[in-house]
Amino acid sequence: MPVRIVVSEAEFSALKQPWQDLFRSNPNHTPYQSWEWNYTWWKHFGTAGHLRLLMVTQQSRLIGIAPFFINTSYGGAPLRHLAFLSRKRADYLDFIVAASTETAFFNELIGFFREHPGEYRRLELRDFPETSTNLPYLLYEGLRAFPFINLQLSENCATAHLPPTWDGYLASLGKNARRNVIRYRRQLAENFTVRWKVSATPQDMLHCFSVVSQCYRQSHK
Repeated sequence: MPVRIVVSEAEFSALKQPWQDLFRSNPNHTPYQSWEWNYTWWKHFGTAGHLRLLMVTQQSRLIGIAPFFINTSYGGAPLRHLAFLSRKRADYLDFIVAASTETAFFNELIGFFREHPGEYRRLELRDFPETSTNLPYLLYEGLRAFPFINLQLSENCATAHLPPTWDGYLASLGKNARRNVIRYRRQLAENFTVRWKVSATPQDMLHCFSVVSQCYRQSHK
């Protein structure tokens, strides 16, 4: 079968190596198409039973992944549809496709959608980069097959070059911002045991992401 659906976290975890190989095969991909980003996001924010990774193969070779999950609302209305993993929490969301296989990938993917109506009839594609090499293929095939596609191109993402030291960072802030940062750190120290740590390895960064996501989920309960 050219299209396989992955619905469990265990299957998702087992995809690490083929996903990484596919990710490295195309310069179109950004860190938000990596297995590390998508799996970590799903592990902390996903809902059991809603995962829908569509894996497209050609002659037993994995040529593309549609990293979707079932979202149950749109604009506040109850509407089941497919959306990219990490929507609203990433900047450049896209399909993961091997270079030079875009036509075959989207042909198979759209053919699958046509054969499986229902929850596969509506797509919400937010933060899609306008420079993506997948965009022409998506529009050509998708607009012929779908009654509803919400395609929102990614907005400009501001970046800042950080000084190499904490003191240098503080010095770069305006007077009010610098005073607020110092005050917030003092309040933290008064109420909690605080340790500051610099993340320098991928393992450290994954651990820090886990801690931040736990805090985020607790604050939004």
